[in-house]
Amino acid sequence: MQRFAALYAQLDRTASTVAKREAIAAYLHAAPAEDAAWAVYVLGGGKLHRLATSSELRQAVATVTGYAAWLIDESYAHVGDLAETIALMLPPGDGSLAAVSLREWMEQRLPALGRLDSAARVAQLQAWWCGLEPAQVFLLNKLITGAMRVGVSHRLVVQAIAQWCSQPTDLVAQRMSGDWLPVAEALQALAQDAAADEHLADRPYPFFLASPLEAEVSALGAPAEWLVEWKWDGIRAQLMRRDDHAGLWSRGEERLDGRFPELERAAAALLRDFFKARR
Repeated sequence: MQRFAALYAQLDRTASTVAKREAIAAYLHAAPAEDAAWAVYVLGGGKLHRLATSSELRQAVATVTGYAAWLIDESYAHVGDLAETIALMLPPGDGSLAAVSLREWMEQRLPALGRLDSAARVAQLQAWWCGLEPAQVFLLNKLITGAMRVGVSHRLVVQAIAQWCSQPTDLVAQRMSGDWLPVAEALQALAQDAAADEHLADRPYPFFLASPLEAEVSALGAPAEWLVEWKWDGIRAQLMRRDDHAGLWSRGEERLDGRFPELERAAAALLRDFFKARR
């Protein structure tokens, strides 16, 4: 948790895409695989459920600090982020929980918090805050509220993983498509060399998304050699036929089975496997 909190603070302090990517790659080199897998899941846009209400968070910080409700509300209005407001208002913790792993927080402690009643949840928040340093309190509150926005996209996480394991970005992106699980084995699998038939797995190919140009325009080569594609309105989807089965995937890596049955029937009638991405 301590190492991931330091990474999160580093990501929050910079707007540089390159700096963010290098920071994530450095974290992956240093962190235990079971923690790094959860970091990849969280930063890459994995779904987090809100585990405490704003009222419970306010009640907990009021009890710990003795501050009036109006002062907490005014501070929140000034800072604009409840997780950060609480981290700034709380007295420094004793650090007794700093060594608890990110995996333990994500797999044991946080799920248990969601099963408590409101009063017990408020008491548990207070106990945790007293055992953490401010940067860890900030991260914990972000995990509890499910609001992890820190200027990191799924694509950037994929690039950082590719940099960490020296594998092609498109291979890493394909391996993370679908229901990727945040376990050490899944993270380590991202770093393996590609098998000859890996593209036949039942998952979509990575969608090509726009990304900022980090070099001079001249790095793209002569304009006469460029290929340009119109960006049309509508749903971006990927149609596949593999092993006599046809299916559609959304850009969000969700199956669209039954949404466009005429396309699936047409694909199933073809004589060979294929994939086609289209907006």
